[in-house]
Amino acid sequence: MTDRLRAIAVLVVASAYIYWAPNAFMEYAHGITPPSLREPTPLELRAKQAAADHAPHDCDYKIGGPCRNPDAPIAIWGDSMAGAWATGISADTYTFPACAPAVGQAGISAACRAFNDAVPARIKAGTVILAARWVQYPDGDLTETFKALRGKRVLVMGPTPRIPGGVPACIRYGQSCAVPRAKFDAQAVPILANLRQQAKPFPNVQVLDLSDQFCTRESCPGVRDGVALYFDAMHPSRTQARRVMAAISDAGKLSLAR
Repeated sequence: MTDRLRAIAVLVVASAYIYWAPNAFMEYAHGITPPSLREPTPLELRAKQAAADHAPHDCDYKIGGPCRNPDAPIAIWGDSMAGAWATGISADTYTFPACAPAVGQAGISAACRAFNDAVPARIKAGTVILAARWVQYPDGDLTETFKALRGKRVLVMGPTPRIPGGVPACIRYGQSCAVPRAKFDAQAVPILANLRQQAKPFPNVQVLDLSDQFCTRESCPGVRDGVALYFDAMHPSRTQARRVMAAISDAGKLSLAR
C-alpha cells in the first residue's frame, strides 16, 4: 500500500470513529481513554449506578391497561416527576411527560389535556399525590384538578432542585454536585406560595415543601451520604424517592400501609 493510500485509509477510519463515537473521540482529545477501551474508574462506576437508580415503566400516556394498579390506596398523577416519585411507593400511576396534572388547562397540547381530563374518573385511591416540574408551568392552575379530587386526600409535591449537567456526569468527572440553597429558594419559594394560594379553598389539599429533603441550609447537593439524590439533573432517584416517601409517612402525612 502506498503512503497516500495508507493516509487515506487512516482518515476514513478516523472519520468513522469520530462519527460513531464522538464522546470517545472528545475524551481522547482531552487525554482520556474512553471507558469502552479500559476498565471503568470508581467514579465512572458510581456515575453509572446513579444513572441506573430509577425504574422506567411503560405507563406514560396510558389510561387503563396492565400498568395500572387500581387497588392501591395511593395514586400519583403528573408529568415525568410523578413517574420518578412513583418508584418510591406502591401506587396507581398516571403520568404523561411534560404535562402538569391540570384539568381543563388552556395552552397545553390536546393530548395532554385529554389525558388529564380522563384521569380523575379513573382514580379509585383515597389519597392522590400530584407532582410536576412546576417551574416549567408558570401559568399552571390546579383549581379544576382540586375540584375534581374533592373527597380525596391530595398531597402536592413541592419543587425540587435541578443539578446543572446532571448528577451522573458531575460524579464521573469529580465535579461539585450542588447548587446554592439561596438560588434554589429564589425559585422554589414563589412556586410554593402560588401552589398554597391555589390550595387554600380546599381543606383536603396539602402542599409539601420538600426543600429540606434535598438541601442543607447552605446548599442543595446531588449526592448525600454516598447516595445520588437524582438519576439525572432533576428527577429523584429511586433511593431518594423511597427516602422522601418514608419521611412523609413518618410525619403522618401519608400512610404506606396496604
